[in-house]
Amino acid sequence: MERFLNSTFQLQQISERLRINFVNFTPYLCSMKLLVLLSFCLGVLAEIAAQSDTMQWKKELETIEIKDRAGSYHKDVLKPIQSLKTLEILSLNTKSTADLLASSGKVFLQKSQQGGGSPIIRGFEANKILLVADNIRMNNAIYRGGHLQNIMSISPILIESIDVLQGPGSVLYGSDAIGGIILLKTKALRWSNEDKSKFNFSILGEYGNQAWNSAHFFQFGKSKWAWTHAFSYSDFFHLKSGSVRSSKYPQWGQNYFERIRVNNMDSLVSSKNTSIQFPSAYRQWDLLEKVGFKSKKLGEHVINFQYSSTTTIDRYDRLSEYKQEIPASAQWYYGPQQKLFVAYEWDKIFHSNLQLKSQFSVQNILESRHNRNWNNAWLKHRNETVDVYQWSFDVIHDLNSLILKYGFDNQWNNVKSEAFQENILTAQTKALDTRYPDGGSQLFLAGLFGIAEKKWSDRFTTDIGLRASYQFLSAKIKDATLFPVPVDHLKQKNTALNYSVGFHSKLWKNSIMSFISSSVFRSPNVDDLAKIFESTEGRLIIPNQDLKPEKIYNQEINFAQMWRTKDIHKFNVTANYFYAFYNDAIVLDVAYINGLDSIDFNGARTRLFSNQNNRNAHLNGFSVDFKYEYKKRFFTDIHVEKTFSRIVNEAEKGLNLDHIPPLFGRFSVKYIVFKNLQCNSWILYNAWKKKSEYNLLGEDNFQYATIDGTPSWMTLNFGVEYQMNSNWQSYAKMENCLDTHYRPFASGISAAGRTFVLGIRYQLKN
Repeated sequence: MERFLNSTFQLQQISERLRINFVNFTPYLCSMKLLVLLSFCLGVLAEIAAQSDTMQWKKELETIEIKDRAGSYHKDVLKPIQSLKTLEILSLNTKSTADLLASSGKVFLQKSQQGGGSPIIRGFEANKILLVADNIRMNNAIYRGGHLQNIMSISPILIESIDVLQGPGSVLYGSDAIGGIILLKTKALRWSNEDKSKFNFSILGEYGNQAWNSAHFFQFGKSKWAWTHAFSYSDFFHLKSGSVRSSKYPQWGQNYFERIRVNNMDSLVSSKNTSIQFPSAYRQWDLLEKVGFKSKKLGEHVINFQYSSTTTIDRYDRLSEYKQEIPASAQWYYGPQQKLFVAYEWDKIFHSNLQLKSQFSVQNILESRHNRNWNNAWLKHRNETVDVYQWSFDVIHDLNSLILKYGFDNQWNNVKSEAFQENILTAQTKALDTRYPDGGSQLFLAGLFGIAEKKWSDRFTTDIGLRASYQFLSAKIKDATLFPVPVDHLKQKNTALNYSVGFHSKLWKNSIMSFISSSVFRSPNVDDLAKIFESTEGRLIIPNQDLKPEKIYNQEINFAQMWRTKDIHKFNVTANYFYAFYNDAIVLDVAYINGLDSIDFNGARTRLFSNQNNRNAHLNGFSVDFKYEYKKRFFTDIHVEKTFSRIVNEAEKGLNLDHIPPLFGRFSVKYIVFKNLQCNSWILYNAWKKKSEYNLLGEDNFQYATIDGTPSWMTLNFGVEYQMNSNWQSYAKMENCLDTHYRPFASGISAAGRTFVLGIRYQLKN
């Protein structure tokens, strides 16, 4: 089967918070003129021409249409994509989107805090994974390379589907899509094809011993206009880990002390329950509004408004670190994280075989970090504001056996970084070095792409794609006293040309094999190139203007086979193997100023580090899926995935890259007992990550593991859903039934122990 993920275009974001600096925005405006001209030319070409994968198995090897740039039209084009739909999302995990992906067993999740999570795909993480929400690129200029928890900014209750595209995606999306792409789609508009109106109202409430959630959404649609409203609220408690521990590591992951203030001094008191990861509680709310209008002449127009906010979020991993047998930090938390965007989308079909799409969007992101060392009165505050402006224009031209997709996109990031420190005893404030240059930073990305998909016969299809990309970065330092670096204005320009070639063949009935070769790049962003901050005491990160883009050359083979015995038995087997060469990888290494590797900074001698292109490596891996269905009542699904890596640089030759997860997988069974009742059970499994497999100099967080590494673990989970009538549905879940204590690889917080969830949903629709 194959999925056609149609092209779409970004929407327009407006907000009171969005401030446009016209001086800094000038390069963008100049580029916009060029892109407007290109838009016009592409539209004319498309009109002239008109006048002359998801690996989501449904019932057959069939075409699946999803409005997105990724994917193919032909059912015989095989892509390595994993999909989750609404019912699966509700059945798995509704605590957070990160937990949802972890429960699916198809994506590995690193965790540093409650609710958050950093997806890892094929050994790549954070700014090497592209997040796309409602066809809007979420990666911005300050997405870092470590462990990124930003996927929490969209509630899973508001998500209609998730598609995980494994492997490079630079031809479609440009920079950052090295390991893969995660496509999130929120509740859609519900149009009516008749004179009669359509509506759908749903409300959900669920309570568990780890969190509780509530949400509602409303969809109303007529033939020419539609409206969708959705709201969700989540309250996460202090996470309680499993109590059944390994006899070899009985103390691992236990929280023996809590931090309090006594007589203006930081103090430790014994924890009442050592399994509770205190502090880790927080709250989150999400709002979604979509309004659409369409007509035969003007096409479809959609305005999409989204807002997400949290309370403060404690970094449990940082708070669990000790220095000379005392806590390193008394406070370490993220301030309320807020994301706001408004987007506009236009979609028009001409002559039944020509589709034009355009999107414009504006995002505003607020985030902050706050930390105070143990028994130090100075609380440090670092705040970042990122305004992101995006525009894209796509053309899809369907000529039956030939599909042409081409267009352009661009993104402008404006970063404002502020910092100060305050004395919690006297309320005195003083200056503090900012995380990014205090004079502001800008990042501009633009690209032109084209893809041709040719169906040569019923058995053979090819696709060829090409993309030309451009990047410009600028950052200014105002206060040289805070930043002892020999430059006050950082500039960089990069270009890239990437390709993708695919050959797809039907070997025999209901069997497909494909070979895909592609190149991918990731341009340095503001976090890579312009970050100037003391990451830990005595360790200062400084800019490196010589930083180059990271590059990947990827080859992969995909295979899918389906067997069917009338309507009784169905077997689906899919497999993927990939090999990639990672070139000019960005890693943190020793830096020098005037030949010295250390300077006096904040009254102490501090070593210098910078991001550098100092690593090449090989990666390879595989994934296997097996699905079985019996009489449309019994379903089973097995997924296994593993990535291998080796560094080829002489200094580290033979060592693993960081971010490489152990073998992991999922085994699930679903049984429809009768029409209104179904039972689900699933097992999640992670193999050992031995100390010898860690990259101890990278970001594998060995300090949070045992002395031998991260032990293997397995959890048993069970759920039941009962449809009481056409409107009411109840469900119950018990996750980690055996209350196993475990901690995913590279995580700084233990996973939840035995978790009970009770929920009820009401739905009214016509």
